[in-house]
Amino acid sequence: MSTRKTQNSFLILTTLGVYLGFVLVGATPVLGHAATTRNFELTDEIEFKDDLDKKPEPTSKDLDKAIEDYFNRVGAFVRNLRKLRSIDEFDTAYHTFHNENVAFSPCPATGTGRSEQTATHIDRWLVPTIEEANFIAEEFAWLSDCLPYTGFQTRTEAQSAGIKLSYNKAELLHDLSLKFGSKSRAESVHTGLAAALGRFRSDEEDANYELIRTLLKHTSTTISSNKITVVTQLPRAALDSLLAKDAK
Repeated sequence: MSTRKTQNSFLILTTLGVYLGFVLVGATPVLGHAATTRNFELTDEIEFKDDLDKKPEPTSKDLDKAIEDYFNRVGAFVRNLRKLRSIDEFDTAYHTFHNENVAFSPCPATGTGRSEQTATHIDRWLVPTIEEANFIAEEFAWLSDCLPYTGFQTRTEAQSAGIKLSYNKAELLHDLSLKFGSKSRAESVHTGLAAALGRFRSDEEDANYELIRTLLKHTSTTISSNKITVVTQLPRAALDSLLAKDAK
């Protein structure tokens, strides 16, 4: 199916350089109490041939890969927080954060995408980790439907995904949301996504096996009207265990 080959063709920019910059020179944060937008490039490799009104259902293989990608992303987020804690720059008893980001991919999925972000004050050491975790929205927009959107000059529709990241000293929340054109469409995709979540198992030989197993235990999917949400909700006790210096 032609859409699947282009759906994830976002240009993902690594934040490693930014993170090292903070470590070496103590740069100031770029996030404050504000709403911001940014653009990201989408490749023009393949023609978009599917009728947007008759979008093919994602296959079981598509959804299995999506769930695997989800846990890889959440796992990376927790590991980055662990690194910060190991150098005493993330204190679960002191730091809090709340960040929301929505990524929009134009329909057809070519050209330049758009990202809209709202954040409260975030400690400067946490900024690169939050920014990197936000990329999951761009990666998952392909699952949603093309819906009316006025943020592009030459496109009137877009697929979108939202990511909410927060920590309030009691729990860590990673909330990914997808919107659809109808309740029936959302129910259909949710059924497949929930089944993929139920099938997912981490490889016991994987170095991150214990981490992924804990994340899986605290992850669920929900549906409300035309929106699907995939939520990982880690209570403080589970998070502290994952952030321990000897955690695997």
